[in-house]
Amino acid sequence: MEEARIQAARERFQGRAARKARTQQLAPGEAAFDHPQTQADWRRTRRRVRWSLTLFSVVWTALFVALALVSPELGLSAKAEHNVTGGLGSLLFLSYLFILYFRLSSLSCLRRIRDVLRSDVWHPIPAARRHSGAKDPYGVPVQLDRGTGHATGGPAAREPVRKTKGAPKVLSARNPVHRRRWHPAMEQGAWYAGDADLAVLALPGGTTLMELTPRQGY
Repeated sequence: MEEARIQAARERFQGRAARKARTQQLAPGEAAFDHPQTQADWRRTRRRVRWSLTLFSVVWTALFVALALVSPELGLSAKAEHNVTGGLGSLLFLSYLFILYFRLSSLSCLRRIRDVLRSDVWHPIPAARRHSGAKDPYGVPVQLDRGTGHATGGPAAREPVRKTKGAPKVLSARNPVHRRRWHPAMEQGAWYAGDADLAVLALPGGTTLMELTPRQGY
């Protein structure tokens, strides 16, 4: 088990190194992140996550202060007041930690998406299909239809799309904000950037970005 974790960590490090090397090889303006619609969509999503985190923090602080001010006015005994404020305070704190975890996870996902988009060009593919027979607690199980192995149309039509042998592998696609939200339009065509360890999926035009990774445990 320990060897598997070490190997996984080594592969992640090698993947980051490979993406950094590809980033240095791309000409200015060529990377997928330089696409105007892609960059605008990424920035808009990041603003949405940051705003929701700020708003929830303000609301949580206001509720906590209100609880501290109101509890002495309820006329409860010291023990009852302690139980009420302790219970509600713990509930508020746990809810804040829950939201904080998911919002920070969303920001981390966006950073990984940005790193991938800076290290590759967009590759249009015929379709990305949701796999109805598989389950994925971390996202949406999808299979990529790479067609003939060559992009047709789009900003990177001259680039070959990376094609694997055999049946398409089931991957995990994650929306940065709502991790299991899927856009059926991707089944009519999608754009792809990245490698087998970490990639990005988007609607044609480079919007509605999703992180694409191997399914954990499969």
